[in-house]
Amino acid sequence: MAHYLMIFFILIRKLPRKNGVRMLMSYVKLLVHSVWHHKIKSQKRTSFGGLSQRFLSFKVYFFDYGKLINQFEEIFVKEVYSVTGLTREVLIIDCGSNIGMSVLYFHWKYPQAKILAFEPDPGAFNLLNHNIQANGVSVCTLYQIALADYSGIGKLSSPYPEHGSLNNSLVKDYGHSVEARVTRLSDFILGEVDLLKIDTEGSEAEILNDLLQTSSLFKIHQMLVEFHPMLMRGLVSTYVQKLEDAGLLLHKDSSRPSALNGNVLLYFRQAR
Repeated sequence: MAHYLMIFFILIRKLPRKNGVRMLMSYVKLLVHSVWHHKIKSQKRTSFGGLSQRFLSFKVYFFDYGKLINQFEEIFVKEVYSVTGLTREVLIIDCGSNIGMSVLYFHWKYPQAKILAFEPDPGAFNLLNHNIQANGVSVCTLYQIALADYSGIGKLSSPYPEHGSLNNSLVKDYGHSVEARVTRLSDFILGEVDLLKIDTEGSEAEILNDLLQTSSLFKIHQMLVEFHPMLMRGLVSTYVQKLEDAGLLLHKDSSRPSALNGNVLLYFRQAR
């Protein structure tokens, strides 16, 4: 109950802003539809195994209401991916897009932004593709690829047998695995990147090592990294120091709420 009261308090504070009322109504709609689906009458799944729901200006395909509501709270209500200084026509790279809630948020904030979205899980990528097409995000390129500091084939592991988990990892064996194509993010950084978002369940260390080794980091203006201390190889403080040595300074408003306990989302900006 305390959690929902906190969310409603944040939403009430947003009411005077543009889309504030729509945001509140969308959240109430999600909660009501979730109760209806779980307690009264199950919603029919689509031909590709997902559910569908409209909120704000979007139609979203997803796997279950609990995960969708959690992502809506974090991404749209708390706006954990909000940054400053971006114009409308920017390049955003989203590593770990899952079903695309972060991509839709970036498109919502910056409709003309070019977005590169990476998601290796087959089930999540399928819904990501549907969500991008259903919502007309024409300036988004999707890659069913896992990112690390090498190129080849890796084992993408999940605690659950079904696809689409928010916990898929290259660095921990949970018992349920699929093969995934793995490559280096630096191969895709050909010019200036306005914002890089990384949420890759432990492989953020390998991605950052690749960017540091290839000097690609100097092309990135702002970066949001969700660190997973229990999964990643190395200490968070070590990577914070490496990034600051490379000119990406920890923003004073850096620590953001994280979807998973024990993780930390940090915001870095180039010292220019």
